[in-house]
Amino acid sequence: MVDRRLAVLAAPRSAAGGVRTYSVIQGPDVVAGVRALFDAAWETSTDLAAYRRAPFPRLGEGERAVLRSLAAGHTDATASRLLGVSLRTYRRRVASLMTALDARSRFQAGLRAREILGDGSAETACPPGGARVRADAETPDGRDAEGVGFS
Repeated sequence: MVDRRLAVLAAPRSAAGGVRTYSVIQGPDVVAGVRALFDAAWETSTDLAAYRRAPFPRLGEGERAVLRSLAAGHTDATASRLLGVSLRTYRRRVASLMTALDARSRFQAGLRAREILGDGSAETACPPGGARVRADAETPDGRDAEGVGFS
């Protein structure tokens, strides 16, 4: 917004990774609408200081294990196998965590996982008594541990 007379709007990025385009709008009604939309978004947003003070949700060890698997970048199939649960159960737990973390995507949930778990999140928990595997681990023959079943 410039002097309530002009609005500069950014177009979405192209899928091909091309140059982002912008539109300069001068129509008084359109500029007023953009301003009203901005004002509404601003008024209903969370204050940054309050957001930073908000506590992370309390998570049990099972939920933390799912977060570690998200942060490590495991596929659903690998994570469910490492955690000893069915694929359907794992996906249900991920959906529940995404709601608790107010994450709209798995990527956002993974970022929140890093915030909650800290730097040790690359380690993925298995069921009690099971092996522990790092996301960057390799098998003795040099293969990536991600695709290898553990018992």
